[in-house]
Amino acid sequence: MVSGSQNIITLYGVLENILESVPSQTVDGDNLNAIYPHFLLVLDDVCDARYVNWTLLMDIFNAEETRGTIIITTRDERVPKSMQNFSYVHYMRPLETEDCWSIVARHAFGECNNQQRSNLEEIGRKIAKKCDGLPLAAVALGDVLRNELSLGYWNNVLIHDIWELIRYDVQPSLHSNYDDLSDPSKSYFDELVSNSLIHRRSIGNEEANFQMQSLLHDFTTMVSSSYCARLGKQNLDERIKNLLYNRGLYDSFNKFDKLYAVKGIRTFLALPLQKQLPFSLLSNKVVHDLLPTMKQLPVLSLSNYSSITEVPNSIENLLYLRYLNLSHTMIERLPSATCKLYNLQVLLLAGCRRLIELPEDMGKLVNLRHLDISDTALREMPVQIAKLENLHTLSDFVVSKHKDGLKLAELGKFPHLHRKLFISQLQNVNDPFEAYQANMKMKEGIAELALEWDRGSTFPDSQIQIQSVVLEHLQPSTNLRSLTIKGYGGISFPNWLGDFLFSNTVYLRISNCDGCLWLPPLGQLGNLKKLIIEGMQSVQTIGTEFYGNDGSPSFQPFPSLETLHFVTK
Repeated sequence: MVSGSQNIITLYGVLENILESVPSQTVDGDNLNAIYPHFLLVLDDVCDARYVNWTLLMDIFNAEETRGTIIITTRDERVPKSMQNFSYVHYMRPLETEDCWSIVARHAFGECNNQQRSNLEEIGRKIAKKCDGLPLAAVALGDVLRNELSLGYWNNVLIHDIWELIRYDVQPSLHSNYDDLSDPSKSYFDELVSNSLIHRRSIGNEEANFQMQSLLHDFTTMVSSSYCARLGKQNLDERIKNLLYNRGLYDSFNKFDKLYAVKGIRTFLALPLQKQLPFSLLSNKVVHDLLPTMKQLPVLSLSNYSSITEVPNSIENLLYLRYLNLSHTMIERLPSATCKLYNLQVLLLAGCRRLIELPEDMGKLVNLRHLDISDTALREMPVQIAKLENLHTLSDFVVSKHKDGLKLAELGKFPHLHRKLFISQLQNVNDPFEAYQANMKMKEGIAELALEWDRGSTFPDSQIQIQSVVLEHLQPSTNLRSLTIKGYGGISFPNWLGDFLFSNTVYLRISNCDGCLWLPPLGQLGNLKKLIIEGMQSVQTIGTEFYGNDGSPSFQPFPSLETLHFVTK
């Protein structure tokens, strides 16, 4: 067995020495695959994920030619990706509690008699649950328990924090993962998963699901304790920079008054960030008096507080603010003072269902990268939105009905958009060339697109023709995975809808397109899994045109379809 924590170059020399030790064989560095011994090689705890270094060992790792078996263990998911000639990767799951108990018992009891083991087995199994499926923790805990095989001592271990008992045995191993997170250019969530600090519960084709084991949670709390705190869990150190707290049904000012003594707070975060029912209440004094004093604050989240109905003008004092989350609050508008937050990069207003207005001078937020205004009451957007050309996320785009309002063509100024985009009020487009200028075909990062015309409007014949051309020009990138078309007034769909080139599309919804006489050839969408068609009042029959045909005699329509809904309204 060779420890993979060594430098790959050093490891190369170790392997060369191993092969040279084979009787009656000689080997040199330029011809390592000249001998073919039977061998089992275990590289344990490999941490070098650099492809260039692994290419130096490719000859040795050609197991077919050398008739050898190689097993590599690692906590870094990037390692197997660097070794492309390995065909099988096995993801280790946490141990079951019974397996943890087996390890704990083996290290705790050793050669002791069965009577002692029988007396302590019930409480021992309870202690084993605290290992959270981590074998290293089970070994360390077994070593703690073997100090005294008595019921009183084991009860004392059960009620203590496991981290306090085994931290010196486990901490070095965890630190080696933690220390790799120092590069701020990395995507931290991906790094946490790659370094096994967050555990992937689902593997393969299962839906992504992640969790952090309690032992790792205790570890991360320990290493961040000098600059991060959870309100209510501990006394606040004056050096604390990041504050997280659990949102209550009513968070009074008394909950936060100790923060006046803490200088330089950089994170004020109410948890959980996701939508939570019932809504919570927050003292107005926190919003209007306390927060404006935190002038160095870059991260502020007040999501899910239904008591927040306005944002005070004093928000302009938070000049260092980069992340502002007001999602699922009851605000109706943002003050112009918000536009003085020149460092703001993320503005989240999702679920603010009373929000009807954004400030006119939004163009001053020159560093804004992410703007989420989904599920709001906005019917107009400021023209200056078009100045935010560095936006990567723009959840919604509302086409103005006013002559000097926001035009569809302005979408062409956002080349970096990705994820989701909902374009509404498309009946306000009077010049179909604007749809061409939106340049949707080149927005390859958009995965989910929704296009909506106001169904309540009555369209003249000229407007129906315009809508047909608009939808034709709004052809998205073939990378699109989800498409919704609602309220379209044309009598037919453009040729791109149903084209077999849209092989990435897995979800399609066509809703309330009352003027359309027939359906597009959606059977050609080879990976379409869910199809919803509702409220198509003018469609009388569905024929073979619905299936389409790519010209192949073996053509099979809808080869991947799992869900089909036809709904009449």
